[in-house]
Amino acid sequence: MLRRKLKESRKALQNRNQDNQNQYKNQQWGRDINALPYFCCRILSNRLKIFLAITQTQKYLP
Repeated sequence: MLRRKLKESRKALQNRNQDNQNQYKNQQWGRDINALPYFCCRILSNRLKIFLAITQTQKYLP
């Protein structure tokens, strides 16, 4: 009886630790997802600037 209880409590503790780790991973992943649009916008705007610069310089070439 006591041994089974010990085993169960140990398993419960492992499960709780796993849950905490998963929660932390999910938080990190959520933060990355929140940052994604910002990075995409930055990259796209940089590409757009370069593209516009190229097209503007091509206008003046014969």
